[in-house]
Amino acid sequence: MEILNFESSALNQKKNNFLPEVVNSIFAICKNDPNFPLKNQINDIEESLDSLRLKIDKQNDLLNQSEKLKKDLVKRITMLEGDNSSLQEELLESLGSEL
Repeated sequence: MEILNFESSALNQKKNNFLPEVVNSIFAICKNDPNFPLKNQINDIEESLDSLRLKIDKQNDLLNQSEKLKKDLVKRITMLEGDNSSLQEELLESLGSEL
């Protein structure tokens, strides 16, 4: 039988983190036990979680890129509106109108 040593950092954490820490420790012990009947299901779930985390990371990257593009486009629109206004003023002045 293999003896596993887990650091008990749960004592130093808030009460809200105590239960998830205990559950994670139990699952770690069960994963290392060759006789645990649900070991395959736990591995399948972990693989699914890993793939979901990858998808979330990709979506977060896309979100960050879209935010950068939006800021850039807003900046360009503002600049173009300013250029448009100055061109309109120049056009009116060239036509003899005073502002």
